[in-house]
Amino acid sequence: MNAIRSYISATPDHNMIRSFCFSADLRTGSCRYPIKSFQWHKDSVGAAGYSGSCRRFRSAACVLALLLSMILTMGFPDISRASQATPIIISADSATAAEPAQPADPAKPANSADTTIVTSADTTIAIAPDTTIRQLEPAIRQLDPKIRKITEAISDPWVAGQAVRDSLGLREVVDYWEYAYMEQGTKSRPDPRIGFRFVEYAVATGDTGRYTLATEMYFWGLKAGFEEKFADAIQLEMKMMEPLLERHVFRQWNRDFTNRDPRLLREIRDYWVRHDVLPSTERNERLIEHWQRIHYSRKHFANDTSTVYGADVRSEIYVRLGPPDRKRSGTLPFNTGEIRGRLHDLVEAGYIPVSQTYTLQSSIMQGYFPGRYDFWRYDHVSPEGPVIYLFGRPGRENRYRLMDSLEDFIAGSSFRRVVLGRRGTRSAFRAGYFLQLMLYNEAATIDHYFGNRLVEYDRVWNEAVFRRDADARMIGEMNSPQLAAHDMKQIQIRAPLAQSRFERDLARYPLYTRQYRFLDNEKGPVTFILVQPSEIFERVIGKLDEDIIREYNAFLLRQGIIVYHNGEKTGRHADVHAADRNDPVFKTGRFFSYGTIPVSDNETRFHLYSELYVSPDAELSEYMPHGLVALATEWKEAGEPIADLGSLQLSDLVLGRSGSETITIRSAEMGVLDDYRIPAEEDLQVYFEIYNLKTDEAGEHRYNITYRLHPQERRGLFRRRTREVSLAWEAASRQPADHQFFEVDLSHVGSGRHRLHISVEDGITGEKYERYVELYLEGED
Repeated sequence: MNAIRSYISATPDHNMIRSFCFSADLRTGSCRYPIKSFQWHKDSVGAAGYSGSCRRFRSAACVLALLLSMILTMGFPDISRASQATPIIISADSATAAEPAQPADPAKPANSADTTIVTSADTTIAIAPDTTIRQLEPAIRQLDPKIRKITEAISDPWVAGQAVRDSLGLREVVDYWEYAYMEQGTKSRPDPRIGFRFVEYAVATGDTGRYTLATEMYFWGLKAGFEEKFADAIQLEMKMMEPLLERHVFRQWNRDFTNRDPRLLREIRDYWVRHDVLPSTERNERLIEHWQRIHYSRKHFANDTSTVYGADVRSEIYVRLGPPDRKRSGTLPFNTGEIRGRLHDLVEAGYIPVSQTYTLQSSIMQGYFPGRYDFWRYDHVSPEGPVIYLFGRPGRENRYRLMDSLEDFIAGSSFRRVVLGRRGTRSAFRAGYFLQLMLYNEAATIDHYFGNRLVEYDRVWNEAVFRRDADARMIGEMNSPQLAAHDMKQIQIRAPLAQSRFERDLARYPLYTRQYRFLDNEKGPVTFILVQPSEIFERVIGKLDEDIIREYNAFLLRQGIIVYHNGEKTGRHADVHAADRNDPVFKTGRFFSYGTIPVSDNETRFHLYSELYVSPDAELSEYMPHGLVALATEWKEAGEPIADLGSLQLSDLVLGRSGSETITIRSAEMGVLDDYRIPAEEDLQVYFEIYNLKTDEAGEHRYNITYRLHPQERRGLFRRRTREVSLAWEAASRQPADHQFFEVDLSHVGSGRHRLHISVEDGITGEKYERYVELYLEGED
């Protein structure tokens, strides 16, 4: 029972301290911490419920152990009077420490089987297992001055967490911060330092069960104001996000940091909210993935610690784009055979005698610095083609870096040093020419990019050497290191600033979305928003791997709308549809999510999502959690809300069609219209609302409606133009607000683009208001 592992955690109700134990020998009562003397009442501790190494016993002893562990690292005088200490009994029903009637008898401990005894300099505390921190504080205050001093520091969870991390470890500090956060709940004061480090430590320890809480605490910390004590942590977080940001964005963040502008914290929060790839979950997968990449980089890219991640330069690319699709590592040796072959070309062309080849070869070798390289290739991050990166440490450099090109292995002086001919003449061959050809010949097997450049370099070489009017200077023009670096850079700028594995490895499909603005009697200005998969959804299902379809014949579609106002999540509308692959939803993609959202200003945004799973319980790979095979996400800004100024007002015009699935939009059951296209054989449905009608003497609200449908394009030289269709009628209402829903027969209207005008005139005041919408009528012609 030696070397018990220390830890802290919370009970399911997050109210009681769950467990803590020192690294101690319970048989002898001795503690392994470097102090002169420290004793437990071992009989009582043994009775407290200890049942083996690393088992948890329920008690509030974790708090005292935490305090004492901090003191122990500071050191304090001998504790030799433990056997004469006066016990203080703390239980769940005692809010303060109570003096017992008589001193504790070591042979007969005053505690029950569930009580823990902890002894300090002149006080013994017996702690019941359901004791909370608040009940424990009075007893802590009675301990010696050093414990009281640490107690003051403990009041700051950040300071306490650092002490736990330094003395116990990452798992323990995560446990402690979770307890502190859950104990205080929404009353806890946001601290970005805790939020940043909590997600970092949770990922570092592989504690996947806490990823949702890590997301919550990260955003909780960003609600704080910009206090000076947070500055270092905020600046570090900025630098860790720098590779993911546009330069102008990071410059603005730097200005905000210099000015200590709280807007910076909102910008950090908004970045991760915008890039959340699975909005249906409470965790932010992109944030977790970001820290997983950092953790991986620290473990595997250890040539140096030159980056903000504490790893070498490969970490900056890995954090941005994740693991490469292909990679190679090795060393490019000096290939004497390749150099000798090029020199024999010069012998054959009559430039030099054979006797000079060995001397020239030795001279050329002086400019080559072999070093280790790492080659990465990404095949799917850009539609323009593969993206490649070359890392290395050239022979005479101590810095491992992202290389501009293979030419970095060649000394710059080699492209100036003439080894054959006179400087400035047509026949001047420089050492760098030979080394280039040698390097690309070696690298041609690494990737076809280097092979293609070798073919081009070889062509230029042959022209310069064997043509009668050859000019060696053309080699320098075509094969310059600057040109090679430029070409490599052009390939690398294809890559996005950052990309999640979800974006790279999963099928994508667009969404159809519609927004309609109304005035609601209770909510004021509102927006009705509708989302559904586009027709490409059907193609995505058709292209799924046959093995997946055969094994997982059931599909599940998660779809919804998340509402944000001023960056804060204010609502969610979610729908789920599960069925086999023959279900009409999975054949057509006609699955609708919709909701009515209050919108009072321009600061409302909608995060729309649709996620397709082959089976909710399937784990196909790490890239398809729970069977995720395709997804769609989109951000939409809410339109300018309708202003209720007391004058006549109309809602947006809602169009539908008679032959499709219906949904309830305000007061009407309407068929959903795809992309404002109306089949010729179906009727057009129109819905709108009228507000602020005036009242006549009879208490009625009378108004006139006119609709006009007219074409927006010519039908051709030999076709008749479609005539404008119009209709007007009167209506009345007992309320100042009313709605209209009607259908229009399109059988006599030709195909093409049309505009629908709706005009409403108040029958009392003569005030008019008009709205229009464009649509496309499909037809055989």
